[in-house]
Amino acid sequence: MIKIRPKIELKPIEKFFLEKSMELLNKRTIDTNRLKLNNPLSTIKELMNVCNDLNKGKLKNHDYALSMAKESIKMLNNKHYIISSTIDIEYFIDLINKIKKDNYTKIVHAGNFLLRDNNGYLNNLFENVFDFINTRQSVSILDFEEMREFSRLIEYLFVELNNHGYSKFYLHRFMTAVFSGLDSINFEERFAIIKSLKDRKEEVFEVIFGLDTTKFDKTKIKIFSNDLKVLNKSDKKRISVVSQGGADIFLEEHKDHFLLSIKVKTKDYYQALNYSRKKLLHILDVLYLGYSDKNLSLISECFILGSHQPEKSSSFPTMYHLDGYYKSNHNLYKELLAKLSSLKSSEINIETINKINSGIRYLRMGGESGELINKFINYWIGLEYLFSTYDAEAYTVGRLREYFKRCHALIYIKRNMNEFHKDIYRLKENEIITNYNDNLEYLKLEKTYDDIILNSKSPLLKFRAHYYKELLNDSNKVRGALENHQKNLEWNLTRIYSIRNEIVHNAAIKEDIAVLTSHLRYYLTFIINGIIDFLINHPKDINNDDLINIDDYFLLQDLSLSSLEKKGVDFKDLIKINNPLELII
Repeated sequence: MIKIRPKIELKPIEKFFLEKSMELLNKRTIDTNRLKLNNPLSTIKELMNVCNDLNKGKLKNHDYALSMAKESIKMLNNKHYIISSTIDIEYFIDLINKIKKDNYTKIVHAGNFLLRDNNGYLNNLFENVFDFINTRQSVSILDFEEMREFSRLIEYLFVELNNHGYSKFYLHRFMTAVFSGLDSINFEERFAIIKSLKDRKEEVFEVIFGLDTTKFDKTKIKIFSNDLKVLNKSDKKRISVVSQGGADIFLEEHKDHFLLSIKVKTKDYYQALNYSRKKLLHILDVLYLGYSDKNLSLISECFILGSHQPEKSSSFPTMYHLDGYYKSNHNLYKELLAKLSSLKSSEINIETINKINSGIRYLRMGGESGELINKFINYWIGLEYLFSTYDAEAYTVGRLREYFKRCHALIYIKRNMNEFHKDIYRLKENEIITNYNDNLEYLKLEKTYDDIILNSKSPLLKFRAHYYKELLNDSNKVRGALENHQKNLEWNLTRIYSIRNEIVHNAAIKEDIAVLTSHLRYYLTFIINGIIDFLINHPKDINNDDLINIDDYFLLQDLSLSSLEKKGVDFKDLIKINNPLELII
């Protein structure tokens, strides 16, 4: 959550819409509050794809369909905004609730009817969002349950915009421009500009990449491709003129490199980079066959020229943008180095040390890789290896899903409360709170949430304070939140594993996995730091095998959570739990 300074005075419901939208789209937002992968309609599409792939033999495990069906049912049991004029939605829920191998085809057919009935789903979501705002213009104190529904609706809207070809990166920039600029127009007119995205046609973008010629002689390379053009002097002059000089710095800095142009049709410039990069990587694959002794690597930036407003063209990093924020500085390095050094001097099983080192290695390899699939696979290898065992009867992926969700559930509330604490400071609302302190003790007091609900200028912060106040006063709701989080993690890990199998066993080329790759990076970073924290601060031989190893960490986290669940999960107890990632995130 960041402080937003719109050009106009917004009513509470309007400000809630803006704050929630910006939080969903900001890459630094923690994954709990960031834009999710699916809305109700897209879960149906994904389930249909899984069923089709299982029918064709591309996927083998029924668990993939079962997991996806559960996720879809969860969404469809809330208000979903899906029109069901041909297939009754209750019938569809009942059908997928009984999912089995011999009804995959029936699910696909029923899903096709629902998709056809909802060609206008994006417009339907826009209309519902506008009606929700319009009918609450005079409301000064927003109802918590209504805002819970509105929060989901806003998220469904942006997921659908994402599914219609708009990148989160672009939508964040677009929303910022709509509300931070454009003088003398009201909220309704600004919302109409956002709604116009649903009718925007694809634009032709020209993306200029470069091959690093410090590693080869560019006169020795010839490229033959209908999708790509090698830039000559006249092309560079044309680009300079069309961009009104905007490309001049890029062209001058990279004049000695091998510059290539690819044209694509997309909805926004960042998607243009994604689509053109896919084409370029395919061309480089073929090029490598003929020039296998050349190091054909891309330069770190590209230039994107749009056909509609070429004067606004700009350069962008060539690397993929992954969601999530991680600290990067000298002090962090020194602290982590000291932790790793202390492991070497302690009596810890050598296999455990080797596994941690391998996890860190694959985390680095994933971070340094320029291709999304390589990032995905490296992060997955590191994560899977940390959960592996020599026990022939143990199923590594099953262990991963079961233990990871337990480890993360234990720190889930603390992590979210730490982010809430930071949000209060970012919004400069800490002045209205008694005893605001980094020890988070003030978050154990009901008065804190009452003060925020009564005095905060942020409708979204008030909404979240109301939610956390509920958790503070009701252990059953805390239990429900943790159970829901564990289900979501298990479903997502199953989804990730199915994609991993497609890549490994079918040599599938997956390019739409940036969100899942960012999840994997976070999962691996979390579990490495959790294991290290355990070995340094809480080393215990839980399984009595006379060794301190990774299994002891998994067992301790599982037993700790089980103990809390047994006695009644208390919000105050969960705030006291140490989150090892606080050092890094």
